[in-house]
Amino acid sequence: MIGITIITGFLGAGKTTLLKNLLNESIEKDKKIAIIHNEFTEKNNNIDKIVFKDINDIYNIPKIKEDDKNNVNNNLKKDIQKNKNELRIINEIDSEEGFIYELNNGCLCCSNKSNFVKLIENILSLKTKYDYIFVEVSGVYDNIQINNLLWLDELNKSKIYLDSIIHIK
Repeated sequence: MIGITIITGFLGAGKTTLLKNLLNESIEKDKKIAIIHNEFTEKNNNIDKIVFKDINDIYNIPKIKEDDKNNVNNNLKKDIQKNKNELRIINEIDSEEGFIYELNNGCLCCSNKSNFVKLIENILSLKTKYDYIFVEVSGVYDNIQINNLLWLDELNKSKIYLDSIIHIK
């Protein structure tokens, strides 16, 4: 089973700093982690381009080639047209540390639970086998609603479990 930790906190609280340290530690210990990053934003204009830049800067991940970036953006546009109302991955950035997934389409805790579970299942089905998953959300989220996203019946024999919720003040 793979543990999931939810990391919450207001802007500037230190969520990203914690994740950077966890990424570095995971490399030292030869562990693979996935990070799901969901920030609340009121502007959704060109969010894929803005987030693509931000996520590279925030996590110090090597920039991908311009050709690859265009392919990613073209695929995203097609996906957006197909699934207008679904929670979707707007960036997948591969690095030695693992994948960092950027989510768009509003608040994670208000999204459809099945879409979030589908995202987790997609991560679990990748060739890379992850040891742990972290979900970073801003402090505007209700921790109880986030907890309910991962509340799974034991009968489902899920491959994941909610390990903890960390709120950074």
